[in-house]
Amino acid sequence: MRVALVKYGVGNIYSISSALQRVGFSVDVLDEPSMLRKAPLYDLLVLPGMGAYPAAMRFLEPVKHYILAALESGTFLFGICLGMQLLYEGGWENNVWTRGLGFLPGVVDKLHSRKRPHIAWTSV
Repeated sequence: MRVALVKYGVGNIYSISSALQRVGFSVDVLDEPSMLRKAPLYDLLVLPGMGAYPAAMRFLEPVKHYILAALESGTFLFGICLGMQLLYEGGWENNVWTRGLGFLPGVVDKLHSRKRPHIAWTSV
């Protein structure tokens, strides 16, 4: 399977690349906007995580049509953490609204409940 990791200026993509290669995938890193033209040639596009929503969208907005062309050609799209959030219509971060890719309906917003999911290591 040919996989393209989209490097949009945030996060550490090399650990994801190593993991995918370890299980036998061929991985390319697309780190320039013009490289996204090749997106339809891949079986899977991965949008990695960690980073700021606005910064990621500044990179992705001008090349969104390449990602859409890849989806229309049958390429799968997988978002990790921030990458998954970018798939929605938009999101709030630090009280700033940023338009997302719009591939999924909905908005990413802060959890307003006092109860939070527990995401951490816990001693037993």
